[in-house]
Amino acid sequence: MTPNPGETGSQAPRALVPEVSALLRCSDRAVLRLIGSGDLVASKVAGKWLVDTDSITAYLDKTSNRPRRRRQRDMAR
Repeated sequence: MTPNPGETGSQAPRALVPEVSALLRCSDRAVLRLIGSGDLVASKVAGKWLVDTDSITAYLDKTSNRPRRRRQRDMAR
């Protein structure tokens, strides 16, 4: 994932469209459609889309046909 310029601890990490398309195993254009439809949360910085990684996880949880393994951090809640 790409570090954000001037990122503080309160902001979620973000990823560039090519990184997201590799993770989702789809085209860059498909990722842009997901951004346009609101399925992925993103902001455009210096002409490049930065996708919020929490929205990627939420999208995978919503569209997956099998349950995702819970992280140890999530299980502590």
